[in-house]
Amino acid sequence: MEDFKERRHLERFSIPGAKTLYKIHKKINLLSRYNGPTNLKDITKNGACIEIKEDLHPGCLLIMQIIVPGEEKFNVRGQVVWTKKVRVQNSGLAGIQFSPYGEGKPYNSFKTRKTLEKLTQQYLNTN
Repeated sequence: MEDFKERRHLERFSIPGAKTLYKIHKKINLLSRYNGPTNLKDITKNGACIEIKEDLHPGCLLIMQIIVPGEEKFNVRGQVVWTKKVRVQNSGLAGIQFSPYGEGKPYNSFKTRKTLEKLTQQYLNTN
Protein backbone atom coordinates (compact mmCIF):
# COMPACT_ATOMS: atom_id res chain seq x y z
CA MET A 1 0.00 0.00 0.00
CA GLU A 2 1.27 3.44 -0.91
CA ASP A 3 2.22 5.85 1.88
CA PHE A 4 -0.05 8.87 2.26
CA LYS A 5 1.55 12.00 0.82
CA GLU A 6 0.27 15.40 1.90
CA ARG A 7 -0.41 17.42 -1.26
CA ARG A 8 -1.60 20.66 0.30
CA HIS A 9 0.66 23.66 -0.09
CA LEU A 10 -1.09 25.82 2.50
CA GLU A 11 -1.62 25.14 6.16
CA ARG A 12 -5.26 24.53 7.05
CA PHE A 13 -6.88 26.32 9.96
CA SER A 14 -10.19 26.12 11.75
CA ILE A 15 -12.48 28.98 12.70
CA PRO A 16 -14.49 28.43 15.89
CA GLY A 17 -18.22 28.48 15.18
CA ALA A 18 -17.84 28.76 11.40
CA LYS A 19 -20.62 27.19 9.32
CA THR A 20 -21.31 26.62 5.66
CA LEU A 21 -24.39 26.42 3.47
CA TYR A 22 -23.93 24.61 0.17
CA LYS A 23 -25.81 23.63 -2.94
CA ILE A 24 -24.92 21.72 -6.05
CA HIS A 25 -24.20 24.06 -8.97
CA LYS A 26 -26.71 23.58 -11.76
CA LYS A 27 -27.36 25.59 -14.89
CA ILE A 28 -30.54 26.92 -13.29
CA ASN A 29 -29.94 27.63 -9.59
CA LEU A 30 -32.95 29.86 -8.95
CA LEU A 31 -35.06 27.14 -7.35
CA SER A 32 -32.35 25.08 -5.66
CA ARG A 33 -31.99 25.46 -1.91
CA TYR A 34 -28.90 25.51 0.22
CA ASN A 35 -28.17 22.53 2.47
CA GLY A 36 -27.07 23.26 6.01
CA PRO A 37 -25.87 24.98 7.92
CA THR A 38 -23.10 22.45 8.54
CA ASN A 39 -19.77 22.79 10.29
CA LEU A 40 -16.78 24.18 8.45
CA LYS A 41 -14.00 21.84 9.67
CA ASP A 42 -11.01 23.71 8.22
CA ILE A 43 -10.16 26.09 5.41
CA THR A 44 -7.39 27.73 3.35
CA LYS A 45 -7.66 30.25 0.54
CA ASN A 46 -7.60 27.31 -1.89
CA GLY A 47 -10.09 24.93 -0.29
CA ALA A 48 -12.03 23.65 2.70
CA CYS A 49 -13.24 20.57 4.51
CA ILE A 50 -16.96 20.72 5.28
CA GLU A 51 -19.52 18.47 6.90
CA ILE A 52 -22.13 17.21 4.45
CA LYS A 53 -25.61 15.79 4.96
CA GLU A 54 -26.06 14.14 1.57
CA ASP A 55 -24.06 12.03 -0.85
CA LEU A 56 -21.75 14.18 -2.94
CA HIS A 57 -19.33 12.79 -5.48
CA PRO A 58 -15.87 13.93 -6.57
CA GLY A 59 -16.17 16.36 -9.45
CA CYS A 60 -19.45 17.82 -8.20
CA LEU A 61 -19.48 21.64 -8.36
CA LEU A 62 -20.76 23.48 -5.27
CA ILE A 63 -21.80 27.01 -4.47
CA MET A 64 -21.19 27.71 -0.79
CA GLN A 65 -21.84 30.46 1.70
CA ILE A 66 -19.26 30.65 4.47
CA ILE A 67 -20.58 32.02 7.77
CA VAL A 68 -17.97 33.23 10.26
CA PRO A 69 -19.10 34.65 13.61
CA GLY A 70 -18.68 38.43 13.66
CA GLU A 71 -18.02 38.63 9.89
CA GLU A 72 -20.17 39.19 6.83
CA LYS A 73 -20.96 35.86 5.13
CA PHE A 74 -19.35 35.33 1.76
CA ASN A 75 -19.83 33.08 -1.27
CA VAL A 76 -17.30 30.70 -2.75
CA ARG A 77 -17.46 28.17 -5.59
CA GLY A 78 -15.58 24.91 -5.57
CA GLN A 79 -15.35 21.31 -6.67
CA VAL A 80 -15.65 18.23 -4.48
CA VAL A 81 -12.29 16.44 -4.51
CA TRP A 82 -13.01 13.70 -1.95
CA THR A 83 -15.73 12.53 0.42
CA LYS A 84 -15.76 10.38 3.52
CA LYS A 85 -18.78 8.91 5.27
CA VAL A 86 -19.01 9.36 9.01
CA ARG A 87 -21.16 6.90 10.94
CA VAL A 88 -22.78 9.61 13.02
CA GLN A 89 -26.25 10.78 11.98
CA ASN A 90 -25.79 9.96 8.28
CA SER A 91 -23.24 12.70 7.85
CA GLY A 92 -19.90 12.88 6.14
CA LEU A 93 -17.02 15.11 5.19
CA ALA A 94 -16.08 16.58 1.83
CA GLY A 95 -12.84 18.14 0.65
CA ILE A 96 -13.53 21.11 -1.59
CA GLN A 97 -11.02 22.72 -3.94
CA PHE A 98 -12.04 26.32 -4.59
CA SER A 99 -12.42 27.53 -8.17
CA PRO A 100 -9.85 30.05 -9.43
CA TYR A 101 -10.18 33.73 -8.57
CA GLY A 102 -11.08 36.15 -11.34
CA GLU A 103 -13.94 38.07 -12.89
CA GLY A 104 -17.12 36.51 -14.19
CA LYS A 105 -19.44 33.65 -13.32
CA PRO A 106 -17.12 30.64 -13.25
CA TYR A 107 -14.68 32.36 -10.87
CA ASN A 108 -14.54 33.28 -7.22
CA SER A 109 -14.30 37.01 -6.70
CA PHE A 110 -11.13 38.79 -5.67
CA LYS A 111 -13.13 40.12 -2.71
CA THR A 112 -13.58 36.51 -1.54
CA ARG A 113 -9.83 35.93 -1.85
CA LYS A 114 -9.10 39.03 0.26
CA THR A 115 -11.60 37.83 2.87
CA LEU A 116 -9.90 34.43 3.03
CA GLU A 117 -6.45 36.05 3.29
CA LYS A 118 -7.71 38.20 6.18
CA LEU A 119 -9.15 35.13 7.94
CA THR A 120 -5.86 33.29 7.40
CA GLN A 121 -3.96 36.08 9.16
CA GLN A 122 -6.54 36.20 11.93
CA TYR A 123 -6.92 32.48 12.68
CA LEU A 124 -3.90 30.55 11.38
CA ASN A 125 -1.69 31.09 14.40
CA THR A 126 -4.45 30.96 17.00
CA ASN A 127 -5.24 27.23 16.62
